[in-house]
Amino acid sequence: MSTHAAVTITNAEFVLTLGGDWVRVPSSDTNQFSFESKSNKTSVVLSLTSLSISQDKLVEVAKKFGEIRQKAEQDARPGQKLQFGDKWAELRPSKDVAEVAYAGYDSKSIFRFFGFVTQRKVLSIWVSTETRDNELSKRVFDEVYRGLKFYVP
Repeated sequence: MSTHAAVTITNAEFVLTLGGDWVRVPSSDTNQFSFESKSNKTSVVLSLTSLSISQDKLVEVAKKFGEIRQKAEQDARPGQKLQFGDKWAELRPSKDVAEVAYAGYDSKSIFRFFGFVTQRKVLSIWVSTETRDNELSKRVFDEVYRGLKFYVP
């Protein structure tokens, strides 16, 4: 993998830096940023939504967001059987961010979702790798996650 960044997106809410052969894929949604890596057979979608959420509702919103995303996974693959593994939503010890995550797979890919819910926004990353190799999927997800710098609130 190259030591130079292939993609760097700088936004008021985050910075995403990915090395290697990542390329940005055009999106008509200005709050969505899509990327692909041919060598990793992986697609990434980073989404940003501005909201106003009270601090005591962060976990509740994170759980609901996870449920909505999982339903969208199934809706995007009509007729396919999806398996979901780890899924959770919890408040960080700092109490200013709730995190939500799940992982799953279908007949040809493994997908992982991770979201941050603050009082002002929801920022999420979705990583789908065309493989049944869980270790490769984890490695690519970790690379994307490490490349994301997220600003609170």
